[in-house]
Amino acid sequence: MRDRMIDPFTFHSDPREAEPAHAYIIRRIGEEFHRSPRVYLDRVMDGKQGTLVEKADALLREMPMPESTRQRVLHSTLTKSRGYFHLGGERLMAHNVSTKFRRYCPGCIEEDPYHRAWWEITSFRRCPFHRCDLVEKDDLGRRQAWSWPFFAVDRFGQETGRPMRSDPEYSSFEYYIIQRLGFAQSPIERPLLDDLPLDRVIDWCEFVGRLLANERTVRTPRAFLGQWEKGFEALRGSRSQLEQHLENWLLQHTDQEQRNSGIETAFGWARRGTRIKMLRTMRPVNTAMKIAFARNGRIGRAAVHGIDGVEHREILLTELAARHNLHKKGMRAVLESIGVPVSAKGRVSHFDDETVAVVDAFVGDLISEKEAARLLGCSRTVVWGLVRFGRLRGYSRIARRNAVRILIPRSDVMALLQKMDDLPVTGETHSVYTLSTFHQREKMPPQEIVERVLRGDIVISTIDRSKRGISGWRFHVAELARRARRRPRWKKPPEGKMTRTEASVLTSLHPRTIRFLVRQGAIRNSRENPEWLERDSVETFHATFVKAALHYRDLGVRSPLKVVLGAERSGIPIRFKNGAEYYDTIIARTDLERLTGKTSQIVASEAAQQIWNDFKAAYEEGYCAFHMPPRIGVRAQKLYLASRRCFFEVLAEKDSVVVLKGFAPKKVREWKAFDENREVFVEALKGFKWQTKGETQQAKFRMRGADDIKVVRSALDAVHWHIRTLLPRNSSTAKSI
Repeated sequence: MRDRMIDPFTFHSDPREAEPAHAYIIRRIGEEFHRSPRVYLDRVMDGKQGTLVEKADALLREMPMPESTRQRVLHSTLTKSRGYFHLGGERLMAHNVSTKFRRYCPGCIEEDPYHRAWWEITSFRRCPFHRCDLVEKDDLGRRQAWSWPFFAVDRFGQETGRPMRSDPEYSSFEYYIIQRLGFAQSPIERPLLDDLPLDRVIDWCEFVGRLLANERTVRTPRAFLGQWEKGFEALRGSRSQLEQHLENWLLQHTDQEQRNSGIETAFGWARRGTRIKMLRTMRPVNTAMKIAFARNGRIGRAAVHGIDGVEHREILLTELAARHNLHKKGMRAVLESIGVPVSAKGRVSHFDDETVAVVDAFVGDLISEKEAARLLGCSRTVVWGLVRFGRLRGYSRIARRNAVRILIPRSDVMALLQKMDDLPVTGETHSVYTLSTFHQREKMPPQEIVERVLRGDIVISTIDRSKRGISGWRFHVAELARRARRRPRWKKPPEGKMTRTEASVLTSLHPRTIRFLVRQGAIRNSRENPEWLERDSVETFHATFVKAALHYRDLGVRSPLKVVLGAERSGIPIRFKNGAEYYDTIIARTDLERLTGKTSQIVASEAAQQIWNDFKAAYEEGYCAFHMPPRIGVRAQKLYLASRRCFFEVLAEKDSVVVLKGFAPKKVREWKAFDENREVFVEALKGFKWQTKGETQQAKFRMRGADDIKVVRSALDAVHWHIRTLLPRNSSTAKSI
């Protein structure tokens, strides 16, 4: 369209310096002696919508003229982009400008009758060249609209210009605006303002000027014409000069009591409501206000943190609470509980560095009830009970975090844990239960049971040191032994019968070999239940035959794997041999005795057998996890779990019974659990003597009486529990035993 439009004017007129587009077009219309710019623009811009100013701006963009001239005029014209207005390369906000009516300086109009761009900035109230106020209304109080195309005279024939002496005021606010727009030069630097956008400069000057030109008040004072100039006087120098202006105002308009009440009270409206958010974007002004106030009043430590040149004296209660993310009332309760004096409600409390250090140490030691429950090994209900009974100090609902109900000193928790380590125990290891089971049976709240234990009214049976705090307590309840324990995987056979696993333990033969011997008729099944074996037939077989691998040295070989070769060299026949499948190699005891010249029976002394009988009877009162052989011998026998994942070894030595537990790397799964939890297994086998045989770690204990029987019972129970919880599942091809 620009290429097709014909120049609407009959002669050319150059645009003046800083003349916006609409003013240039309207001036050209007046020079053509058209009295109505509205009629003229409607005719030229047929169909164009908008105000008179918008149509004039659009005409300049479309009419034929040199592009350089067009850009020079547009540089002096208000243009809107992305929510901002731009003029002379500077950014402005909508509330900073107005083009609804015309304003002018009589001196400037007398020199050259055209409109200047900076007159459209609402805060531009005074001409810095002629030192006079801009004219907004005529003598009759009427505004001059853009519909009048002449600038030298108004629509009533009165001259708008008058002769004035030009004397630029370089230090004024208005001259600084013209300088920022690029239409004037000044050698003076403004360090607080030069790096800001022009809209920020205007807003900062308005805020500071309104503060310094009025008395202290809580309500925002009304705006007045000279507030921008007043604010510019304070901001045009360095930060120290701004601090001095603010300090002078503070001392003049506030008393010491107001300054001691805080910076918000002293500065009133300037630091209330949305002004606080605004001050965050006015960092030099905000910093200067804090420094000026810190010299004469009490200000919080957090408010001046990181500000150089401020000697802070004290910290307020509100700041102390915010420092630890607590409510103000909650911080007051904490201070009163530890003996720190606090002012009465309604008055400001101040704390010095020494007091703050004490409070920081105490509050930093506070933990939530969830963390306290984790440390004590109990539920939060028990923690609340300990607070109620006075065992722990608790501070309720003092934190800003809604999920935290109570804060507890960590030192109190650690002191209580230390006391729990010294609790007396009865030493029972069978029929023992955790606090959860015990409180359900007794129908008593768990926190009350814990309080009774701490008072000494209830004595726990033992403490599981692998657990934390209360979770390691065990309570003895004999009548719950069989009802509460998990049912064993095997059903105990009647008198005169035994299971294949028991037969395997007695004879040291693999269960697969036992099944083979049953099929061969060497061992008889029970008629009542084919899963059971006749005990007399097993004992008869055991007295007649023996596993050859147990006597591989007597057969002259170095490994149990070569017993077949040893038996052939020694001329001893192998019994129950089957070539289709591999079973344990079995030989007759008479053949072995004929070869060695000594008996192969595993016979123990009567005293050792009696100790074993007492131990077996005591252990089988509870849950019998390990299978016990009926008799003890001088050769080691294995006490297997039903799953055969773990075993102990027992043998008789003179008048005592020796119990052995070994951990070897070749038993991959069991060794991994032991190697990663050595302290747990050492604690479980408390009282056993440890020794190293090659890579094998072996624990040994000798039973001689009732006290030793109790130690071994406890060890078997503890190891059984750890094997169930710590032993990794068989995910590899290697066997654990």
